[in-house]
Amino acid sequence: MNEHRTPEEQRALDEQYMALALEEARAAAAAGEVPIGAVVVYEPMDRGTRRPLAEPRVIARAHNRRETDRDPAGHAEFLAMKEASRVLDAWRLSDCTVYVTLEPCIMCAGLMHQARVARCVYGAADRKAGAVGTLYDIHADERLNHQFEAVRGVREEECAELLRDFFRARRGKRSRAVAECAGPRAGVAQGETSGRAAVRQDGLRAHEEAAQGEAPSRAVVSSSETAVAAPLSAGPLDK
Repeated sequence: MNEHRTPEEQRALDEQYMALALEEARAAAAAGEVPIGAVVVYEPMDRGTRRPLAEPRVIARAHNRRETDRDPAGHAEFLAMKEASRVLDAWRLSDCTVYVTLEPCIMCAGLMHQARVARCVYGAADRKAGAVGTLYDIHADERLNHQFEAVRGVREEECAELLRDFFRARRGKRSRAVAECAGPRAGVAQGETSGRAAVRQDGLRAHEEAAQGEAPSRAVVSSSETAVAAPLSAGPLDK
């Protein structure tokens, strides 16, 4: 956090920039991607006094493109950080804050470490793969040569609800497609009892939930706070 800004002022800024990340997340959903968005905010600081040299500004925005680009690294914050480096013509993002609607995974948290970011602010915790306070604490690992501030829970419920709605709709479409393809008597016609057909469909649904993930059923934290080393409970989510 900027030491020359009050906690209330910083909170207001964090919510403002998370709103932009949510816009990106909605764009991802419209494109059929898991709805996660990110922005990178650049605020150059005087190295001696730590006073800001200019007003913070957004230098990169992105959303998930893994399905569109068939790219395993196509996560919102990963793409936003690459764009920020291009804009600044530098690999170091030491005066940057990354805002992302879902807690970064190991890959993205690792890139934050490599890029020497100053802060990461995220909305919903990822109980399946979170690497910034949930399953891992990459931001605070003193064995590494860089640590960065992490703030969680900013607009958390909005971020989580967007994910819940997306996966709920996806499961509904999949269930309808299975039902339409199978038909009401398909299971029996293929020598399969209706009970076994139901079990098979339940198994498909369970497999999809495990593979695709689901947003947490409740908020992990009710308000933003600096992420601490104690891990949170794990659960399914997927970028």
